[in-house]
Amino acid sequence: MKKNVFAFSLIAITKVVIAAPNTIDMPVDMSLSSGKYCIASSCSNGWSFNQHKSGFHAPKAGVGNANDTYAWDINLNTPTFDYDNGKPVYAVEEGIIYTGNGWQGSSVGQILINHTSGSDKWSTGYVHLNNIPKKSGSVNKGDIIGYISRVGTTNNHLHFAVYNGHNAGTGSVNVSFSGKTASKKASVTNPTNTLTKINVNCPVSKLNPGQTANCAATAYYANGTNKSVTSLASWAPPSNPSVAKVSSGIVTAIGATIDSTIHITATYKEGAVMQNASTNITIAGMDGKLPADYGCTSDQEIVASKLISGGSVISLMYSKKCGTNWTIIKTSSSSTATEATITRKSDGRSYSYKGKGNIYTPMVYSPVATSCATGRIGSVTISGNAVCR
Repeated sequence: MKKNVFAFSLIAITKVVIAAPNTIDMPVDMSLSSGKYCIASSCSNGWSFNQHKSGFHAPKAGVGNANDTYAWDINLNTPTFDYDNGKPVYAVEEGIIYTGNGWQGSSVGQILINHTSGSDKWSTGYVHLNNIPKKSGSVNKGDIIGYISRVGTTNNHLHFAVYNGHNAGTGSVNVSFSGKTASKKASVTNPTNTLTKINVNCPVSKLNPGQTANCAATAYYANGTNKSVTSLASWAPPSNPSVAKVSSGIVTAIGATIDSTIHITATYKEGAVMQNASTNITIAGMDGKLPADYGCTSDQEIVASKLISGGSVISLMYSKKCGTNWTIIKTSSSSTATEATITRKSDGRSYSYKGKGNIYTPMVYSPVATSCATGRIGSVTISGNAVCR
């Protein structure tokens, strides 16, 4: 009888092996941080894995009352805060999506995947995802199962847990990470996830000199999903590089004489498929515009001036931000008749203003060209190259 009891107990133990592996690949894209990560609340240059064991990282605090004591908050806040927003999340191993006990990808963007490795049964939970492509069925290792967001929380991050057993089993367990992004097995293909197009969108249609716009690139797939590829796309120089520059989707306006339209183009390749898209932004021309209307007075400086008898002054002004010159006349009397002119010498473009007392002219765009301030103060005429830069 004792021998039979022992045999039965041994069989029972053999059938309930539920151990998760000691080391797993990363559920996030390690190329975004050059493979760098740290087990800490924050990293200066890589993915941060924070296992704070409080709040939602506690017994019965996880989705469906799961024990999430050993869950991780995974953040990437470099090179900019919330850099992980919209970045893909990968299944760390092939498995079956569990749809019970609240794990349906709804209010907090959650997915639970059951894995079987030999006789071991374990599961992985992923929370705060959006654009979840599948909420049931099988997934392969390296499949994108969603994108990092702030769904159900206050900041963008991935809440990730490894559990012993299926369906979150006996609770979360501590694991080590390989430092490598989970990737598909060579034999696995997913033709329904083919890249079909990308779209480029900029938040504004017109920029003044010195202003910037953060343009975004979004990839779209045959299975109806999409993701941000702003940081992964190649951004071509603008069609007119003298008036603006582009770096990683950030457009910076340099300046122009007249309104100039530029094409912003991004190219993204995934597998054997390459797609590109463009949008237009207008760089505001500065010729004939008033400096205060375009913020050019914020860094104005006097680059040349001349004192006129009676205490009046004619000055040539310059804004480095706008790349513009204009003329200012200041008099000791508000009743003095004045006339001011600004002239760009390279093409003779000029603008004038007549009035009394202190006056100023519109601008000419002249970041490198010589400009001259001329005019009349009372009976005194300032002409020729009297005040030039």
